[in-house]
Amino acid sequence: MPANLFDYETPGYRRVKSSAVQFVHAMKLGPQPGHYRKEPGGQESFYGSYHGLHILDLFGELDAFTEAELDTWADYFRENQSEHGFFTTDPDLRRRRLTLDAMEPHWHATRGHLWALRVLDRPPTFSLRFLEPLLDPKYFIAGSGDTTGAIPGQPATRCSPAARRFRAARLVRRIPG
Repeated sequence: MPANLFDYETPGYRRVKSSAVQFVHAMKLGPQPGHYRKEPGGQESFYGSYHGLHILDLFGELDAFTEAELDTWADYFRENQSEHGFFTTDPDLRRRRLTLDAMEPHWHATRGHLWALRVLDRPPTFSLRFLEPLLDPKYFIAGSGDTTGAIPGQPATRCSPAARRFRAARLVRRIPG
């Protein structure tokens, strides 16, 4: 029978929890929920907020927040979403439509924002329209000159980095389709 690791808090666990939660509180900026810096003396950042959220969630500390505070935190993350669905901390890019290959530097931030919203149990503001090209099988064999990750049984042409990433995610997560 599986055991819940958090049913019994050892002294070591309590020490780690205390240190981690104290660090998150030390990184808090201002009275608004969700505004944190990533490191002492640093500026407010998405990553500080993201890491703080995950640490508080890991140790069951999000229960101390009201629904309104969690909504405010989610809104902080949602501010970085473009109308096309991807997330970026660059305000100028939020107005642009990007190809999937141009998304390469923004996948990490998009994944982080979506995961944070998932932890908060809140949806993004916009649909993830930027992923629509992945619904076209032709996209998987077009793009950069790299053939790594081409679809088995298809001509060994080219496969874009975004297509390789999506294909790997499907295999790992066993996404239907």
